[in-house]
Amino acid sequence: MDRKLMPRASQVSPIQKYEAAVDEYKSVLKDKVHPKNRTAAYDENLKSVLNRLMDAADTLDNENPGAGVFGLIILALRTSMALKDKNIELEVRVRDLERSIKRMEKK
Repeated sequence: MDRKLMPRASQVSPIQKYEAAVDEYKSVLKDKVHPKNRTAAYDENLKSVLNRLMDAADTLDNENPGAGVFGLIILALRTSMALKDKNIELEVRVRDLERSIKRMEKK
């Protein structure tokens, strides 16, 4: 994007800052890097994303008390529910694979 078209940091509203931080957080959640393959740079980036999310929530709280903290709570709950759903999907897949293996062993 052309720098002339980009809003200055002072022109970004607290809600825009928060939404951008949430988007960064969501991209981290989609990342498929195995924990053993993470580098120091990766870990620093992760800390940076979390710090930006906390900073954006704090800025939002300063404008509208409670909005930032409730946004983080909702984000945490939604993330937890998505992880629960993914875990159930994986459990079902493992169960199905175990059944397939048992059937193959009987043959």
